[in-house]
Amino acid sequence: MALPAKKLETPVRETGTAPSTTFVSPTPVLTWARVVQAERVSLVHAHQQNNDKDPKAVTYYSRVWRVGRNSGSVIFDISPCPGFVNEAISKAMTIFPKNRGILIHREGKRVHLEVNLKTDEERAHALSQGIQFSSSITIRAAIALDKNAKIQKVRLSNLPLLDQDELEKGLRETLGSYGEILDVGINRDPQTKAYMGNGFAVLDIQERTHKTYTKLDHHVPWCGDRDDLIYANFDQMPLYCSRCHEAGHARDVCPRSRVLSRPIRIGLAPFRIRSVLKRIGFSEIRIVHGLENCNPNPFRKNPD
Repeated sequence: MALPAKKLETPVRETGTAPSTTFVSPTPVLTWARVVQAERVSLVHAHQQNNDKDPKAVTYYSRVWRVGRNSGSVIFDISPCPGFVNEAISKAMTIFPKNRGILIHREGKRVHLEVNLKTDEERAHALSQGIQFSSSITIRAAIALDKNAKIQKVRLSNLPLLDQDELEKGLRETLGSYGEILDVGINRDPQTKAYMGNGFAVLDIQERTHKTYTKLDHHVPWCGDRDDLIYANFDQMPLYCSRCHEAGHARDVCPRSRVLSRPIRIGLAPFRIRSVLKRIGFSEIRIVHGLENCNPNPFRKNPD
């Protein structure tokens, strides 16, 4: 007896008539990496706002620094919404039926909806009113960046301990010469919520005809004071030590390291030691003779 043909499952896709994929887990679980990740607090943009009349209702502000496919686009960060991608697209189509098109972008677990709008009024509505994706979640859009935008994301350390208003003012004055400031903020410890002198910045460093920006360096004078430095870390930066903040070597071979400042007994011939140390950046090397009697295994006694 032949078995009945097995019903083929429709492949899951994000477009067409097939069922769409979820973009948020219905029961989100924090990974260990997420638990120990610093909490980023923007000093420029609010991330969310609660409704006084309805405590369950939350308005989220999209903080997305992405170049749009065409001019006129706005971007919604729909990551906080439960449901399916197609449901979010349907909501956007209902609010903006005359849009030029919608694109989906993914950054890790974050999902962004790019909606290209025809008029300034529609874009203003997307920024000020947003889209109510559910009874408790409203998301306001961010303007997509110009195609010439050149985004530089910066991690900051050794920031002064000031009130947030003073910090924002100081960061704007300090970083304004390196690019157009899109966002600045501080990091809080994930467990204690304490601000411990670390922060971040998002700059647009594209060249402009009316303004020239200074090239960002690891050492950044706070408000122009070269005796008061903060430290910037960014993609494609020159090699700097995270211990002493000097150029040309990494932390694990820093001359100020306690480990490297102590005498080291190595069971290698002198010429081998000299070769190895030079490769990792030591310029002045003094070899102590008699290493042939050195025991390479400290837990094993030398034979009598």
